[in-house]
Amino acid sequence: MLKLYSKRIVFCFVVMTILAVGMIIAAAGTKSLIKEKHNQFLPAEISLAVVENDGVNTGYELINDLQWTKDDDIYKANKKVEITNLDKPDENNTDAYIRVCIIPRWTVEINGSNVGDNIITVDADLPLDNFGSFVGLNIDESAKSYNMGPIIFNLDDNWNENWFYNSKDGYFYYKDVVHFGSSTEPLLKSVTISEVTKNILDSYGANLTIDILTDGIQSEGNAIDNMWGNVEMGANGILQQKQ
Repeated sequence: MLKLYSKRIVFCFVVMTILAVGMIIAAAGTKSLIKEKHNQFLPAEISLAVVENDGVNTGYELINDLQWTKDDDIYKANKKVEITNLDKPDENNTDAYIRVCIIPRWTVEINGSNVGDNIITVDADLPLDNFGSFVGLNIDESAKSYNMGPIIFNLDDNWNENWFYNSKDGYFYYKDVVHFGSSTEPLLKSVTISEVTKNILDSYGANLTIDILTDGIQSEGNAIDNMWGNVEMGANGILQQKQ
């Protein structure tokens, strides 16, 4: 009986040794496969620039100074706005959907106390009763304009063929895909305020500053559904309000 028991032990040891060698070979084969596979994934890059009055802001500095001209009892400043999807060397540029948010502010310029004679711009603490609030944006489709408080934004003549406004988030969305190296059609063309508003601004030493904020998202994949929940891709890839 002792001899038979010893043979079983030897047999089990041999089987376990074979299995162990097989596992080592399989592990070595897996390691070899991993070493031989070289996949590189490059993230898409979207670089946007605001184009105001046909001047490309490649330095990403917004042009905030409005040059007013008087016409009867109103003041008008040119503010043509387009967005460029930049084609930047050494980057994985991609086509994109683009949206824009327009934010007006009352500002004043003061000498910076800690920066020598440099002029800095800060938000002006002005009585809103004299100006009106920057809420309740109302778009006039026929006049191709919209009011925000005392300011009238004059939209491009063909703006609603290329853009749409989404009241749920306050953004203007460009309907079509913008290829890298290309620009949108114009959204805005000018801004007007009344002579009364201009006089009040001057009395406070204040200015009207209009910030143009823009962002983009890649046109491929499900990025729209994941990131911009208020819009969707319609027929032929045209962006539209979510139904």
